[in-house]
Amino acid sequence: MMLPPYLSRPMRKPWFAVPTVIFLGISLLLLLLPIESHLVPDSNSYIKPARQLADGLIPEFRYRLPGYPMGLAFSLWVSGGLKWALAGQVLAYLGIAAMGQALFRRLRAHVPSHAFALMLLFPSFVYAQLIVPDVFFMGLMLGGILAAVMAHQDHRPGMALLAGVAFALAATLRSNAPFLGWALLAGWLAWMGLQRSQSGSAPGARRIVPRAALMAALAAGPFLIALLAMMTLNWSQGVGFHYMNPEYRRYTMHDHIIYAEFLSEPQTFEQARVKVYRRTREFESMSEERWEALPATEKHGLVLDNTARNLFGLGPGTLLKVVTLAETRMLISNAQREWLELVGIPALNMREAFMVDRVREAPLAAIIMHGLFALGFLVRLLAFVGLWRVVRERDYGFLVFTLVPIFAIFFTSGFIGYSRYRLPVEPFLLMYTTLGIEWLLARLNRGKGAAAG
Repeated sequence: MMLPPYLSRPMRKPWFAVPTVIFLGISLLLLLLPIESHLVPDSNSYIKPARQLADGLIPEFRYRLPGYPMGLAFSLWVSGGLKWALAGQVLAYLGIAAMGQALFRRLRAHVPSHAFALMLLFPSFVYAQLIVPDVFFMGLMLGGILAAVMAHQDHRPGMALLAGVAFALAATLRSNAPFLGWALLAGWLAWMGLQRSQSGSAPGARRIVPRAALMAALAAGPFLIALLAMMTLNWSQGVGFHYMNPEYRRYTMHDHIIYAEFLSEPQTFEQARVKVYRRTREFESMSEERWEALPATEKHGLVLDNTARNLFGLGPGTLLKVVTLAETRMLISNAQREWLELVGIPALNMREAFMVDRVREAPLAAIIMHGLFALGFLVRLLAFVGLWRVVRERDYGFLVFTLVPIFAIFFTSGFIGYSRYRLPVEPFLLMYTTLGIEWLLARLNRGKGAAAG
């Protein structure tokens, strides 16, 4: 079968063809798993309104936005199942890697060919195999910012409107779209401003400001309209506009506080939990019987409230541990639990992965967890090398363009400490890793050349 030119030309290049074949092969094997393997706790909150839509009922979204359930409903309507949605996510992830490479080439004069393989085969692609909206959200945000860059570089303001449409569609998928979308647009505008300052009095430089204003309006307009529509939908169903489920946010941050207590001195995790609960109960002047009768979500909220009111009483060491733990999980963790659950291996939680008796019971789970964590640590270490290289080169446009959305994601989601929320800025993080790898390879080749000489 003859492939069209836009597919056949890239497939002749090993840096594109080999990673693509590996990715599609792994993805096909994973798609053959039963649908239960592709579900995470969040999945049911998207599947329920999707089934309601497919059955012609009025859906109840509650903290969720309609875009992804509508896509799942289409998959249910077409095939009666959800595998079509997963297949679409796999193809979307392949497109994300291609768009990431294209954006990288537009931001930097020289881009290593291994960038595409790193973006495509980094373990985060496991999220393309799960019933969650993050891959489509990531693809629309990345596609939108790529279109915005093309609008500026190719002098095509119409592409900015395409960027706005992509951002608007992303706003129907996840409630943290305002934070990431405005950060991407801010980084884009700052990047254009830096390019204008570098162009100086070059012909047409004075026309950049009005053209940039027009493109910003075209990109931001549809996005703003979609955000207002989503807020109205949330409020019409009796809930506020949250960038993630408040109950999940309370639970996760509550767990980080207990982990910090657990790390403060030699003790079991249960002893740390008892200490935190006793401290909260005493602060609330509550009897033990009344405390035990409370629902778990209420306990989580009281622990957070007590921590917030006694920040300085906890001491800087405990606070630093809470922040470090959350941000380390956000930056370095590599979807360990998702990989284990997808392939049917009983998952260890964070503390169990470091307990000798649990590791003996589940050695393969421990190997996968520690291996993915070590890979994440190595990749981020190389990313810091890449960052150092970009700073030395004074490529301030690239720094602003990439770091503004990265900081926005870590500021709004970092304390939750979940690698899934890092996914939209993963291409930017991997760009720095690519530059770090290139620098390291150049140093090694220079050392070999000197030894041979």
